[in-house]
Amino acid sequence: MRKVSFLLASGLFQRRYAKFILIVFFTVMVSGCSGGRSTTITGQARQSIAPSQVYLFISRPLQYEVIGIVETSRRIVFSRYAAWDRAKNDLKRQAAEIGANGVLELHGGSRTGGGLFFRTVTTQMKALHVTR
Repeated sequence: MRKVSFLLASGLFQRRYAKFILIVFFTVMVSGCSGGRSTTITGQARQSIAPSQVYLFISRPLQYEVIGIVETSRRIVFSRYAAWDRAKNDLKRQAAEIGANGVLELHGGSRTGGGLFFRTVTTQMKALHVTR
């Protein structure tokens, strides 16, 4: 009993406990950076291209063919805008893998959901092969 009261009084226990809490917190934060993604091919897939060649369209191009639907979900850690940038890059990578050279927003853009501490941004877009 004396040893426990000494540890509590000296602050040694509190420092070790605080260090443990910080390690757990940062582990949870880092693991929260990733998210889910899915690709559904609805048309004819093409040869993959570089993600830098995939354009984000906010309105329908003149002539295009829908290759598939790409979806990603990212946890919001620091800001919603940073999560959106990571989601947009994920979508471009997925579209490039199936040969799409453009992505077009579906359902009015992205949805935000989640719990009290971790919120997620989920975005679904059409993967397109734009001819014009």
